[in-house]
Amino acid sequence: MINIDQAKSFIANNWKYIIGTVVVAVLIYFTRAEYQDWKQHIKDQAAKPAATTELPPQIINEGRNQKPSER
Repeated sequence: MINIDQAKSFIANNWKYIIGTVVVAVLIYFTRAEYQDWKQHIKDQAAKPAATTELPPQIINEGRNQKPSER
């Protein structure tokens, strides 16, 4: 059986490591959840057709009418 004084002594001597372990475990848990959300977002984005934008003709033709020194 664990002696209560030994347990108190162990916690008093190692509290920084115990808190550090808890913090790392929490960070791993939340980063894993964020990674899963990101991965699902990428899968959803890949399933959608790519959105293409078409420039209006005045923007496309604007560069053709200028001299190279004016661009």
